Formats: sequence, structure tokens, C-alpha cells
Amino acid sequence: MRFSDDFIERARSSADLVDIISKTTQLKKSGAEWTGLCPFPDHKEKTPSFRVNEVKQAFYCFGCGKSGNVFSFYQKYYGLGFVETVELLAKKAGIELPKATSRSIENRSENQDSINSLKEINRVAATWFHNNLMALPKTSFIWKYLQGRGISEETITAFQLGYAPEGWDGLTNELTKRRLSLNFASQLGLVRARKSGSGYFDMFRHRLMFPITSPTQDVVGFGGRTLGDDKPKYINSPESPLFHKGQILYGLHEAAKHIRVSGSAIVVEGYMDTIALAKEGIGNVVAVLGTALSGHHVKTLKRQASQIIVLFDGDQAGQRASDHALQIFLQEGVPAKSLTLPDKLDPDDYVKAFGADTLRQQITGASDLFIEFLSRQMTGFHPVPADQIRVMKTLKPLLASISDGALLSLYIDEVTGRLNVTRSWVEGFLKSPANDSHSTVNKYAKEPRDHRVSETLSQSLTEKPVGWVESGMSDTSQVLKADISKSKKLELMALALCVSSQDLLEQFLQSDGVNEIVDPAISFLFEKLITRYRHAPTQFDSLEAYLTTYVVEAEPLFRMLRMNRYESVEAGNQLMADCISRLKERRLKVQSDRMTRELRSSSDPLQLEQFMNIQRAKQRLKDS
Repeated sequence: MRFSDDFIERARSSADLVDIISKTTQLKKSGAEWTGLCPFPDHKEKTPSFRVNEVKQAFYCFGCGKSGNVFSFYQKYYGLGFVETVELLAKKAGIELPKATSRSIENRSENQDSINSLKEINRVAATWFHNNLMALPKTSFIWKYLQGRGISEETITAFQLGYAPEGWDGLTNELTKRRLSLNFASQLGLVRARKSGSGYFDMFRHRLMFPITSPTQDVVGFGGRTLGDDKPKYINSPESPLFHKGQILYGLHEAAKHIRVSGSAIVVEGYMDTIALAKEGIGNVVAVLGTALSGHHVKTLKRQASQIIVLFDGDQAGQRASDHALQIFLQEGVPAKSLTLPDKLDPDDYVKAFGADTLRQQITGASDLFIEFLSRQMTGFHPVPADQIRVMKTLKPLLASISDGALLSLYIDEVTGRLNVTRSWVEGFLKSPANDSHSTVNKYAKEPRDHRVSETLSQSLTEKPVGWVESGMSDTSQVLKADISKSKKLELMALALCVSSQDLLEQFLQSDGVNEIVDPAISFLFEKLITRYRHAPTQFDSLEAYLTTYVVEAEPLFRMLRMNRYESVEAGNQLMADCISRLKERRLKVQSDRMTRELRSSSDPLQLEQFMNIQRAKQRLKDS
């Protein structure tokens, strides 16, 4: 499925940016803008430097430089992807998502109607499970179990916990009564067809149910903990068009606000770990879902948190999971921290044994994940060649996977000090032919790099690269964005002036200024700008926010807008005239230099005449 520009703009224009941001920080009206303290967790300030322009539906912080439109805000504040943001805003506004074309019966799950049906089945199931639990007497076995774990009714409601009864057809009958597809329910792992071929039976029976929600607040799957002797202890929903374990973190929706406030995220192994810490007031906790931490998980977390702490169980399985997580963090350039619990204790057990305050202190003092791994490798170490090589063979695949040069340099410094070797020896070892057969982490193959959300527009406009944005479901949407971080300042200035005033845009168009633009990224944005302006000339004030949708980061554009503020119409006109003149001078200089080189090896009178015409044009520009 690919969102059209019109659909994206409908979703954007349906939202009120002032109303959305007001839910995260207090805004006060100040002239044409709203002002307040910056809402982003990594920017603490006492004097308001955050501005929201209600007319242009754009925000800018003079303190940290963050800026953009409603899409930018959701992505930076809530940690959503672009497509997730578009879907969420469309859902809030009641805008129907575009339907994908179904080419065959086998591909019908990709059809949006099918996706909506799957979501509805999960929603109904989650409500049914929760209502079952709430209807049971407080003296029932499951309520006594929850009370024994210290889980209050408030926590049950917050996480929408539920109960799957012991019968074989309770949910099956509920879905049938509501005329929902049992075939679709079987895709979601809620029911299964009987071997006899007649009817379906429930997959979750006599289990405590944990609904798993997506960033767009849809129920995408379930986890079920047995309340008896059934094996396995936990059952998770299978992979489905809605549910991908490597992309979902349990509890993220509930933890997001706590992560934003604290600036940190704690990663645990399971559902009960998340809930156990949440009920103790440690709310910035998420869990992986029966799978190892993935690159997608880390990308999601680093959009929201400036610090990530791994808190896995203290057993050997937890240690292996921690080792694997280390390599994933390093691949993404994230220096995570780690807290290792005493052997055989999970976070819930630890809190019961030592108290939540003690755990908070431990979390505050968490050590660097790589340093902790290095310390374990130093057990029994002696500064002799055999041990130095042994440790380096273990460290090599980790150090080689680090994508951040500054982080790699710091870790190399740490390794040289611990091993009592020189930096050049460590760097030489890393460059030597691979020989990692003894590595304890080598079995964790490096994950293939995901396509970046947007790629630099370094080709011509006829070779626009495509940035792929994962929607978190079975479909993938293409969104082409421009990277203007290295664009020429003069062309960026022209773009900024054009979105600042309708008269200046008209002035630029009438002077054929667009033909002077050579930067592919700026050309792409001018193409978007002009198309939109001609389609809706009366909606000029929305152009700034519209254009922000198609840039990787909006800060360079917003900086240029503020650098070139003008006090009067005349000053603005003069700025634009100077900009256009400089653009044309630049083109004429390039042409003149080229002709000068050609005339050195040619006496063609036609080329000489062309050269003189260029010189006359340059003189006219100077005289104007």
C-alpha cells in the first residue's frame, strides 16, 4: 500500500497541532504564536523557548532546534514511524485508509478490509478476555493469584489484563455471535480448526491474558500465562499480518509517557516483569516478546529515550540474551547500560526481596553494557599474549559491528587499558583477517541493515531514490523524502523565502528562479511546493507544514526561515531580489568559466559570440 500525497495531506490537515502539543506541555498565546516549555524529554529548560504557529501548523524550539509539523512531532515525541503517524492521524479523524488492490485470494490478507477485520477480531477478543476477568469474584483462583503477585485492579485496567476460561469454545462462540470470521481468527492464533474439519476450538484456555498493542493503539496480539500445569508456561500469538514479534515491544504504549519524562527506557524479558515494575512506580519499562532484542526494537527505543538499560534475569539464559542485545545495540550505535540481577532472580522477585527503592538505586548505577561484557571476559586474565589474544578474539566481532566512530574509539581506549596493550595493536587486530571461531557472541549473526526511512537525494530528479517506511504490518509504504542537511545555503534560502510569503513565491516563479536550482533535494521540494501551491493557492499558510512532510529533518529549513526574517514587505522583496540575482550570477559564472576553458583550445567565432553574450548578461545583473 502506498499513501498518495493527497491522502497524507488530508491526514496532516485534519490535526490541530496546538491541541496535540498542549497535551504534552502548557502553551500560552503570544501574538500569532503559542509559547511554552519544550516538551521533548532530552531538552530541560526553565525559560520557554518553544513556539507553535497555529496558522502554519508548525513548531520550532529555539533551544534544542527541533522543528516540523504534526508528523514530525508524533515521530520525535512518541517515537512513531512516518506511516504509523499517518495511520494514527487518519484513524483519529475518521479518514478511511486507502485500500490495497488484492491480486488473488491468497493475497487477500493484504487488503485493507481484511486488515480492519483482523483488528476488529483482536479488539473483540481483548474486550471479552478483560470482561471475563472483571466478572469473576475476587475470591476466585485467578484474582487470588493476581493479588498474590501484588497486582491491583488499577494495574489490571491499565494493562487491560484478561482471562481465557477453561472451556474449548468460549471465544469461538463470541466471535460467531458477532459474525466475525473464524478463519481470520485462526490466522491470529486465537482459534484453530478441528482436525475433523468441522468447526474451531479456542487456543487460549485457563490462562491470564496480556493484550499486546501497537504504537497506533490497536491490539495486534496476545500473550497467555497458564494458571495450571499446562505447558508451555506462556503462549504468544503467532506471526500474522498484524503481529511481528521482532517489531513490537510489550507495554510501550503505557510506558511512552514515563520514558519521555525520565529520558530512559528499561528493557525486560517478559510481561510480568513489565507489570511488576509498573505497579511499583517504575513505568518506563518495556519487554521483548519471546524473542531476542532486534534492530527494529532498538531503533524504536532510541527515537524516544536518550538512555536504554537492559534488565534481564540473572540466569544463564538472561546472560545470553544480554550478550546478544549488546551486539544489536552496537550495530545501531547505541551505548546501552546493563543491570545484572542476582542468579535466578527476575525483576519481580528482586523487588519482593529488596524493595523498589533498592532497584531504583541499582538502575541509576547501571554499568555500560559493553564494559560489563568486557569485565566478564577478564575473569582469570593475565597480561600475557595468550590471554590478550583470547579476549580480543571475543571482542573483535563486537567492535567490528559498531557503527558509531566516536563510540568505537572510546571502547578501544577501554580495551587497551584493560589488556595492557597499545591502541595500534588493537586497531591492527581488528583489521587482521577474520578468525572468530572462539567468539562467544559470534553465533549471533549480524542483522541485515534495514532500509533507512529516507535516503539522500544525491541523484538527478529522474533517478529519485525511494525511502521505505515500515508500517508495522504486512504492507510497506513508499515515502520519498529529501535530505537537505548538506544543501547549498543559497538555494535553501530561496526555498525559505518562498514559503514565508505568497508574494515572494510569486516573485520567484515570475523570475524563473526555479530554473536556477541545481541541488536535487531542493529541486524535489520546489516541485512539491509549486504543485501544491497551484493546486490550492488559497491555502498558502499550510505550505510550510506541507513541505515539512517531505524532508528527512526540517531543522535546516526552519533555521533558514528564522535567519532571513524581514521587518517589512520592502525588505522581503529586496532579500528575494538579491537571492534571485545571486542564483543567476552563479549560473552565468559556471557558464563563463566553461566557455573560457573551451576558447583556450578553439577559435570558433560562434563560441566567442556566446561568451560575449554571457559577459553582457553578467554586466546587466550588476547594473540592475
